Order: sequence, then C-alpha cells, then structure tokens
Amino acid sequence: MNQMTESAIVGELKQIFYSKDHIDVIDALRPNGTFTLDVSDEKLTDLFIEANSRFEDYVRQAIFDILQEKKQDIDVSHAYRYLKFRFHFNESTSMHSLNAREHESCIVTFDCDVIATENTMTYIKECTMTCPKCMKSVDVKCDIDKKLPTIHCNNISCKKALLEVDRETAITDNLKHVLLQEFMESSRSNSPVIFEGLITGDLVGSIFIGQKKQITGVYRSVFNTKTNENSILIDVVSEKDLDNPHEATLSDDEFSIIKKLVTGGNFLEKLCLSFAPQIYGYNNIKKSILLQLVGGVGGLKRGDVNVLLVGDPSMAKSELLKFSKKITQKSIYTSGKGSSAAGLTIGLVKLDSGKYIAQAGVLPLCSGGFAFIDEFDKMNTTDRSGLHEAMEQQTVSIAKAGYRMTLPAKTAILAAANPKFGSYDIDESLATNIDVPPPLLSRFDLIWLIRDTIDEKEDKRKAEFILNTFVNGIEASNVLLDEDILSKYLNHVRKLKPILTASSQDKILSIYQQMRKIASQEDSSITIGTRQLEAIVRLSTAHAKLHLRDEVSEEDVLEVESIVKSMFESFDFDFTTGKNIHGNTVSSNTKNETKEKKAHRVWNESKDKNGNVREILFIQLLSKEDGFDDVSAKKLFGLWESSCVIKLNKDNTWSKT
Repeated sequence: MNQMTESAIVGELKQIFYSKDHIDVIDALRPNGTFTLDVSDEKLTDLFIEANSRFEDYVRQAIFDILQEKKQDIDVSHAYRYLKFRFHFNESTSMHSLNAREHESCIVTFDCDVIATENTMTYIKECTMTCPKCMKSVDVKCDIDKKLPTIHCNNISCKKALLEVDRETAITDNLKHVLLQEFMESSRSNSPVIFEGLITGDLVGSIFIGQKKQITGVYRSVFNTKTNENSILIDVVSEKDLDNPHEATLSDDEFSIIKKLVTGGNFLEKLCLSFAPQIYGYNNIKKSILLQLVGGVGGLKRGDVNVLLVGDPSMAKSELLKFSKKITQKSIYTSGKGSSAAGLTIGLVKLDSGKYIAQAGVLPLCSGGFAFIDEFDKMNTTDRSGLHEAMEQQTVSIAKAGYRMTLPAKTAILAAANPKFGSYDIDESLATNIDVPPPLLSRFDLIWLIRDTIDEKEDKRKAEFILNTFVNGIEASNVLLDEDILSKYLNHVRKLKPILTASSQDKILSIYQQMRKIASQEDSSITIGTRQLEAIVRLSTAHAKLHLRDEVSEEDVLEVESIVKSMFESFDFDFTTGKNIHGNTVSSNTKNETKEKKAHRVWNESKDKNGNVREILFIQLLSKEDGFDDVSAKKLFGLWESSCVIKLNKDNTWSKT
C-alpha cells in the first residue's frame, strides 16, 4: 500500500468508521469532545503509517464528511473545529525492548518521563515554490522528516536556480523536539533508555518537561547516508498523562494486619527493625528517615522533610540511602561527586544536531518523591548553589541562552556527607567539617552526626550482628514488615492529612521556646530559628500519619522532641545544661573562632610588606594557637596547597590564590 492519495486514505477511513463500533461513537461526539481511536487494527495501522504526520488531518476529514452527511443543516467544519483526537495502541511496550529489527516504521506505545524540551518552532507542511527568475511555480509538501525538497528550476535559461517558498501559500504548523526517558524503576541495571521524540500540532501545547506520559508514535530511523549510522526518532502522534503509574497499594487484608500492629503500641520502634535490617543500631536515625519518607502536610510551607547524615567513612550511610531507594518508587539515587547542577536541577543539553534543549535533572523528575544524594560534600560550589532554591522554594529555574523556565521540585532530599579531614573533628563546627555553606545546611530539618567511636561492648555486639548476618542472613522473625509491604504502607500513609490540634500546637510552642532559651545563652553552640520550628511541625505531622491518625497528638510531638534531642546529642550537646562537651557547634553557624578562621587570621598576621607569607613563620605562629601543634599546622598548610588555596611565588614565599 504505497503512495496512496489523500482522497484514497480518507475514503478508506470512512469505510472503517461506518462500522457499528465507530459510527455510534461519532454520532455521540460533542463539538469540544475528544475522539479516541485504537490504531492497533491491521487496516488502521497500515493507514497510520502511510499517512505519517498527516493521519490526524485525514481522520478529521473523514469524520467531518460523515457528520456533514448526518447534519446537513450546520457547517460541521466550523462547529466541530475544537474537536480533539487521541490515538493509542493496545499493547504498551517497555522502552528497552524497542529495536529497529522489530519496530522500524511501526506504531509503538510506551510509558516515559519527559526530561527535556526544545523551544517551539514551526515547519512548512505544504506550499508553492517559485523560481525567482522565470516565476515558474510548483506545489510541494514536506517529507517524513518535516523538510521541504530542494528543487531546481528545469528552465535552461534559469541555470538550475533554486525555487523559493511563496510565503503567502505556505501552510505551517508547530513543531518541537523532546527527550523521552524510560522510568528508572523499569530500566535495566539503572540505565534508562532515552529516545528523541518529535511532536507537532496541538501536541506541542500538551507535552512539557518533567511530565510522566504514555506515548504513542512511530519508531523510525533518521537516515544518514554519509556515515550509515542513523539516529532513532519517535514521531509522537498521541499522549496520555500518567499519575503514579507504578504505585504499589495495600490490599484490604494487608491493611487490616498493619492496623492491628499500629494499635499494638511501640509501632515505630518495631518498624525500625524492618528498615535496613542488615544495619546494626541507628534506631533514632532510622526513625527520622521513616518520618521523612512519610513527610508532613504541604500548604503555604513545604511539607517535605530533608535529612543529612554526616559522619566518618564506613558507617553505613550509603546503605541507609540505598535501602530508602529500595522502598520508594518515585526516587533516584545519585552521587554528589558525579552530579552537576544540570544533573540535579535543570540545564542545557546539546543534541547530535547541535541544538540545545533544556533538560530536567533529578529533583524536578522526582517532584512528589525523593532524591538520595551520596557524597553530598563532594559537589562543587556552582553545583550546590542550584540546590538552595530547590530545597526551600521547591522549584528549579534556568535563565540562559534564550531559555527561561521554572519547574516544580517538591522533592525530599536524604543526603550523606563525609568530613573533609577524613574523620570528623569534634572541636570544629559542622560547616567547617564538611565544607558545605551554612545557608544550605539550614535547609535540612535533621542533621545526624555518625562517629566511629571505640566502645568495647558496643563494638562486640556490632561485630556479632555482622557475623551472624553473613552466616544466617536476616531472621524473618526480626522483621515486622518486608520491603514490599513497607513500601506499600508508606505509599498509603503519605496521602493522609492530619491536622494540628490546639494542644499539639501549645506543646510545639513550648518546646520551641525552651530551645530558643537554651540557644540564647552566651556560650551556647546551637542556633534555633523558625526553620527548626517548621521542622518539628513537619515531623510531628509525619509521626501522626505513620500511626494512621487524623490529628497530631501530644504523643506525636513528644516523640519528635525525643528524636530532635537525640540528634543534638549526636553532636555531644546536652539539653539539660545547654552546653556542648567539646565546644563544637551543631548548627551551621558558629559564635566562636574556628580553627579555619584562626588559620586565616594567623596568615594575615604573618604577611610581609608585599602581602606574602613565609611557610616556616606561618607554621611557627599557628602551632602556638589553641587546637594546633606543629604537626596539625603543617597538615593544614599542605591541605591549603593541595586545594589551591595558596600558591608558591618565585621568591619562595606564598600567597593566597
């Protein structure tokens, strides 16, 4: 069936539509309705491929002809001008299963994320082309690649002059290139397939970056005769919105069992045994992550909870992140070392054609879900700056190269960071230890310090637990809910919206005032502000949701108070005395001079008249300061040199870069 004329295609479609299955639907159409057509029928599939991008035009014409025969008293083309069309294929295919051998020039349907979009452009569908010399004209139509043929005038006197488009005869339509990515949870080895899609006409106004869609289109190759290496293109002809397409839900029996467990008492304590059971201890940290995975109730303020795990290497921080990824469906695990601002937020990506398109990163793609970021401290300053807006305003923006775009990023972040000195220096502030700017640290609701301390009894218990898991695995009797049920339960309670009662509000206010009073002491090492108040509200709401409550009770608030105090205790801060044993700061700010600040002060005191510093003098002066000796002073000088903070001059002096 090659080279069919327009009238032949319309005629074939009319014959198909006159069947009982279609004619009743056409009779019931409303002027602003939608005509949905399953193109999996063999006859329709052939016509669909033959007509290519003009299939909708032919279907519209066939339906208008049928309606006009039935409704001769109205102008159908005008009355039904807002009629929409949707085409679909019965069988949905996974993107990694699509291949040229089986699907070249075939209709395919698959689910995907729209991760990038190009600026909207137009193309010429058909026009008259005229020779600029002899004015000879010819009518032309664009090819399958939406390109007009290059035609030379055949008049000898014109010397093969190129024909030009007659603008008055040109019929144009919208066109946009998009990138379509396979769902991460459906991909093989966490390597999702990405296809370039081409959308035209009304579809341009219905497909946007960050959406989840079911796409129907034609799988085809864009031929390159020079290299014979062809790129793949999906000619999109129809789309359908997907809302949480793969969300697992509890059955009635499963919900009944969990409801009994919730009312049985100590539910959260027991639930911790089901969260990362291969990891020994960390009960309060596991509680806080479970509360994060449930989240608060969003409104004027964000409902998502952000948690940061800071600590020495080999303390199972990454394992906590990976288990959280396992039991959440709309989430992505990534490493800060391998992520850029574009990879986390939004950036410009260059296509093979040389064009730039805006591409959504992890946070907008996981909007309504979770981002697990390992090696959070390894991101450079430019990359981290993109997170400020995402973590508080919950949007990401770009304004460069002609692109101005803002996307929602209602994403909860669970991050892990290692100290920059190798192990956590308890005498230093948090901001100094992990080299993360204070404004970014303040956006975390909970920050846990995990230190590798030597405790003979605790070390023995931990070692026995690890050895037992190697020999016997995780005992099922110790796990309250398996991973599948736990994931379903978290999905269920996330939708609940408990409200704050007057008593719970009073309790939260009382706790906040107590914390503010302690923070206001002259030698206090913590900073308490409104963000900490909001964090308590979010966590209390999450605790109520986890226990299937409609209201936030005082019990929820007291449990959260215990978790927050436990977090401060991980930094050796005692709420009863309001003091820190080591004098380090829990918050991102510090009221005392840090070792880093001392070093910079000593550097300035060591400068000669030219502003340069001699190494031996700097180390001598710094080693006399509190917290430094000769070894640590040399170590810091070496760190500055390797980090390019300072540079060597020709006269063997040093200066800051």
